Amino acid sequence: MRQNKQAFESGNVFLIILVAVALFAALAFTISRGFRSATTSSLSDREGRLWATEVMAHANTIQRAVDRLRRNGCSEKEISFYTDAWTITSSIKNNYNNTSAPHDFSCHVFHPNGGNVAFRERVPDFERITSAPSSNIAYAYHYVTRGQVVGLGKSNANDPSMRILSVNESACRAFNKYVMDTETIYKARMGNQLNVYNGASWNGEGIHDSFAKPGLGSSDSDAELRGQRAACIEDPSNAGQYSIYVVFFER
Repeated sequence: MRQNKQAFESGNVFLIILVAVALFAALAFTISRGFRSATTSSLSDREGRLWATEVMAHANTIQRAVDRLRRNGCSEKEISFYTDAWTITSSIKNNYNNTSAPHDFSCHVFHPNGGNVAFRERVPDFERITSAPSSNIAYAYHYVTRGQVVGLGKSNANDPSMRILSVNESACRAFNKYVMDTETIYKARMGNQLNVYNGASWNGEGIHDSFAKPGLGSSDSDAELRGQRAACIEDPSNAGQYSIYVVFFER
């Protein structure tokens, strides 16, 4: 009788353990699914603000470095964003090589002899803000020489800018909320997205370049972008294709 009671109690313990294991597995599945959905879910207001703050802080660091290089005698054509630390596709990396830059690296943004900016290739929280997770270029900051914002600097002049490509709508709205105090996304295109800054694409230091026209803010539909140094825009030819620009110096 005692043995039967012990066997019954052992069976109960075993059943309880099985139930506990099943409940733990279900809980783990729910939590992991929550984490996975968080990877692609919308940014909260706080997350979006913090992310936009970090992006703008990096852009402002680039702007201050470029301003310092120009004050130290570097011409626009000599400024270089090349560094061996780039891990992006070799063709784009090599395009950053500026043969007009001094050999002592005194006009290199990411070199101690020049701008002395700590190199940051990867956009923060890339996995959460991108619409192209498999892209080999969307994760990186880009520094582009072509494109114009009407109301900034000289008329029909290219405004060199930092770009982030293929962001999702949530990140786009969060960025505009931070820099423009509106979540509105305007349809516009700013020059060639990957015509990188390397000193080669110059025509009178960017004046009257065909890529500079018509420029952001040139029509009534995107008039709010006139004079706007930073914004997230949607490509008018590709619905849902969002990108961020931040002008780092005006011509």
